Amino acid sequence: MRLMNAVRDRVSSDKDLTEITSGSFGEGLEMRSSDLDSMRVLHCFEVFEKEKPCFYPNITYFSMEIDDVKPCYTQLILEHVDYGNSRLVFSLCEDQNGKTYYSSILVKRWLMDYYTYIIHGPCLTDKIGLQDIAMGLHCKTWVSSAVQWITRSNNSWPSHDIKQKNNMFENKIEGRAREILLDTLNTLHSYGWRCILFSDQISNFAVEMRNFHLLPEVVHVKDVEKILKSILLHGINNAIAMTEPYVFNNIMLSIVSYKQSSIKHLFKYFMSKVCQRRVQYMPMKSNNKYQYKEYKTCLSSLLQGVYHDAVSGWLMVASLFYKTKQYIKALHVIMYSLSNCTTEKLHLYMNMADSHYQLLKQQTFQKKNFVSLMKTMFVDVIMFGMTSTLIPDEVQIHHSNRMHIYSCTAYAYFLLFLCYYHLNDVRKCQDSLRGLQLVINEDF
Repeated sequence: MRLMNAVRDRVSSDKDLTEITSGSFGEGLEMRSSDLDSMRVLHCFEVFEKEKPCFYPNITYFSMEIDDVKPCYTQLILEHVDYGNSRLVFSLCEDQNGKTYYSSILVKRWLMDYYTYIIHGPCLTDKIGLQDIAMGLHCKTWVSSAVQWITRSNNSWPSHDIKQKNNMFENKIEGRAREILLDTLNTLHSYGWRCILFSDQISNFAVEMRNFHLLPEVVHVKDVEKILKSILLHGINNAIAMTEPYVFNNIMLSIVSYKQSSIKHLFKYFMSKVCQRRVQYMPMKSNNKYQYKEYKTCLSSLLQGVYHDAVSGWLMVASLFYKTKQYIKALHVIMYSLSNCTTEKLHLYMNMADSHYQLLKQQTFQKKNFVSLMKTMFVDVIMFGMTSTLIPDEVQIHHSNRMHIYSCTAYAYFLLFLCYYHLNDVRKCQDSLRGLQLVINEDF
């Protein structure tokens, strides 16, 4: 999950800002009731402390003023303005005592023009409290108060004098209570780092994980289960600005640049999701001169969007065939998709059965990377954007302001019915409706 966060941040970043998923979720932990912490570092601003850098004309520079401020805080004084962006810069600053300071309040108010968020301390948060966004500025050198961390040992302990002065337990817990505390601490220590799994705050670990040292194949299965059940992960993966050209360009450049196969596969995963989403907004022009070219481009993009799960990408291809009245081709793709909707497949937020655990423990699946496993075993929902050109007219809701999200199996049977309807095959229409009814009865 941590690596996926890093890859998604790389995909979401552009020439204007760097996206960083921070907090416990950024480290791969999804705590109970935790939110998503995101930092967005603006590239057009830079900060320095003492040594003045060479000013580039297209960068705005601030110097740090650390006198008369609380520890770990600083005031930022405007030193150089990118005059091509001066109107924005001065709107985010305020004058005090003859100096121009960067104002975090003005920055947050500026961002509220673009996000439907509210101010929450140093961050902006959405109205239901699921995501916090903090804007950051980059300092390319270590600040003086942190220089010691460059050479500081990462495994040293405080001296005995310091521990004596800060001992919270000395002479405060005695008798039986002390024995219970020491027994508990010894027990936790015996579990090593896994002792944190006893905390009720850790939401993605089953009870049995806490009770014994896990074999590698069990850890692999649990990692898969953790990803499937992560509401935050799937939410932000689907929230990437899929239609922005820079996202696709970032992915293609990264696939070529990175040598490590595990990272390449994750970029391919996001490329698949991006291609499936962005193609939905390609206009379907009536001019025959452009129609064939657009169709080929659309089909090519959709075929790149079949790698993040086993079914939804192919159903999107079937939707294109249906929209272009190629019903026989659509039927072939739908039948192939339905053949992949089997009981051993994995779904979002599912409680895995014993059969799933046994299957994923097999050596064949142990050797698969995450993307290959998703392409083989995972059945995602199928999502149509609000103005998608691929959604069938029969389910298009005019003036709808929300996405259309369907179960793949239900959508497949419905699209099957539509194809047979246009082919005037009454018996197959009835069979399709019966299949759809069975899916509805079982899943809904």
